Amino acid sequence: GIIPGGSGVYQEDTGEVNTDTETDTDSDTSHDDVKGFVTSLYSDCLGREPDDFGLEGWTTKLVDQEVTGKEAAYGFFFSPEFNFLILDKSNEEVITIFYNVFLNREPDGNGMDFWLSKVSRELDLNLLFMGFADSQEFSDKCDEYGILAGDSLDLVYFEEIFLDI
Repeated sequence: GIIPGGSGVYQEDTGEVNTDTETDTDSDTSHDDVKGFVTSLYSDCLGREPDDFGLEGWTTKLVDQEVTGKEAAYGFFFSPEFNFLILDKSNEEVITIFYNVFLNREPDGNGMDFWLSKVSRELDLNLLFMGFADSQEFSDKCDEYGILAGDSLDLVYFEEIFLDI
């Protein structure tokens, strides 16, 4: 791993320190990329800048692969803050948030019509979450930020674990 305060990477197999600065730069860039992903979750999902504690906490968990991109997004979409935020939003506005967070784009007409037909009576965050989180576009977005998208989540099981954290 990276040697804290050092100028290289310890190679466990050889016992040597690699002082190739490109490796350190790649690691720093990866951390910065992950911070970008977390910042986008705050801005696109919650409509605000991240607080320092939250930014560092989520970034560290993603870099250390303690959580996947899907699990981090779950933490935002099923937070009390998000659920309060959407109380006065239309289904179209909420669906647009899902597009921005997961797909990094605005909804197209056919896509919006499809999702509106799925949530026409009652907004189902679980349905929206699984539909967007399991998309190839979100997997590609996670790849761009250098994080694991993760497998499909068992929301009932995951909710029990997440609430215990």
